[in-house]
Amino acid sequence: MENKMQWSRRELKERSKAVLRTHYWRIVLVALLLSLLADGDKTPLGVIESVVQEQTGSVEEKEPVLYSLGLSDTYRIIRDHVLNKQYMGGIVVGTAVFTAFILFLIVAFSGLLLSIFIINPLEVGSLRFYNRGFDTKPRFKELFHVFEYKYKNVVSVMCLKDIYTFLWCLLFIVPGIIKSYEYLMVPYILSEHSDMRPKEVFAASRQLMRGQKWKAFVLDLSFLGWVILSGMTFGILGIFFVSPYRALTFTALYRKLLGGDVIPHNIYYDGMEEETGNNWYGLPDNKIPYGGQEEKQEV
Repeated sequence: MENKMQWSRRELKERSKAVLRTHYWRIVLVALLLSLLADGDKTPLGVIESVVQEQTGSVEEKEPVLYSLGLSDTYRIIRDHVLNKQYMGGIVVGTAVFTAFILFLIVAFSGLLLSIFIINPLEVGSLRFYNRGFDTKPRFKELFHVFEYKYKNVVSVMCLKDIYTFLWCLLFIVPGIIKSYEYLMVPYILSEHSDMRPKEVFAASRQLMRGQKWKAFVLDLSFLGWVILSGMTFGILGIFFVSPYRALTFTALYRKLLGGDVIPHNIYYDGMEEETGNNWYGLPDNKIPYGGQEEKQEV
């Protein structure tokens, strides 16, 4: 059944900017931490772009592309450092290339482990942190919530999400894009329900995103100008505005799709933040849609 929830980009962005203004430095610190750990773009469009580059190669040459820690740059640095020593003889050159390749594999494998066991759980924790910002002052301990509760489940579900998206992108780009937006709500759901089984999480994300994937895609494209400006400032604008702004906007989308934020939010009004301590406003825990029998059979 299609999700008929109505929303507008302007509505979501206004609410996200209100949250960003209210808790600016806390949110920026979280965005800075994530940017230091994950050098790649983990938005759906960013992942698709990485897969396309991996399949087609760049203009100069085809190099390995990985999503975190700038591993392709690491490989290039190692390779150039070794080859620029001007070794003489085929055996020496071959040994140098082999050494560079082994070093790259070590760095790549380490980065993969870091992404699976540290970066992905932190991403889920950051979404929990951002979500709390809509209701009250978010606490930094929310960032590490999944390390204390159902850590293995979060790691496995996020790993499955990355694998599914990657495989769909390898088959066909357009279905890969569709699937990436179908799975868009997986980390948001895990941030509030880290004990849900993988099939239930994917089914819930599919149900939330039914009829919403195209609008979410357009919402993503609406940040393109900000991304370009961020690149022109060497990522500084991204850390201090674009990344948290986008993250909060999609958090607002998650809340909207759950049926939340149907009344004026407390952050718009001075002196009302303390009322959140009485739970006067928040997202109900039972609003996550669980898929039926048909949903559980789909990947």
